[in-house]
Amino acid sequence: QCITVEGSLYLAGRDLVVTHNSEGGGTPATLDHLLGSFTAFRDHRKMLDRTKRRPSEVVIANTGDLTERMFGHYPSQMSTVDLNEREQHRVARRLLMRLVDDAVDDGYPVLMTAVPCNHGENRGNTSKGMKAISTPDDNVSLMLVEAIEESCAANPDRYGAVRFAYAPNHVLALPIDGI
Repeated sequence: QCITVEGSLYLAGRDLVVTHNSEGGGTPATLDHLLGSFTAFRDHRKMLDRTKRRPSEVVIANTGDLTERMFGHYPSQMSTVDLNEREQHRVARRLLMRLVDDAVDDGYPVLMTAVPCNHGENRGNTSKGMKAISTPDDNVSLMLVEAIEESCAANPDRYGAVRFAYAPNHVLALPIDGI
């Protein structure tokens, strides 16, 4: 989803689990779809530039669910996961970094958000089934964005205009452009 609100351009993703079986094509088809969306997002920014409606920043609203850690909810669930957890993390990090790099390359400041999600929970098999066994902030969604933040911090000359906001308790409200 790509929207412009009060001078900021937002890309918000929901259920971008990289292993979801995108219409039977698995991870490769999902990645093709996502990368096509990233290109469309970048093209949209360029169109806004050409029409003198350049946003003041790019907001990458990561709403979680970038990887799959949920199992046991329906019988075919495991058959739709074609990457192991480490591979999923690598792909998700690279996708997030691609979004940041595209915006930075185009001269935009960036805000990336992170919220904990059900797919990123630390789960274990309990007497009541697969349940979260830790706190909401012990979450892969937050961990992935922290890795991007650390990468950006290592190169402040390039990524000095990239900032991050986290929602460890499932709520994130940000004042953006005076909203």
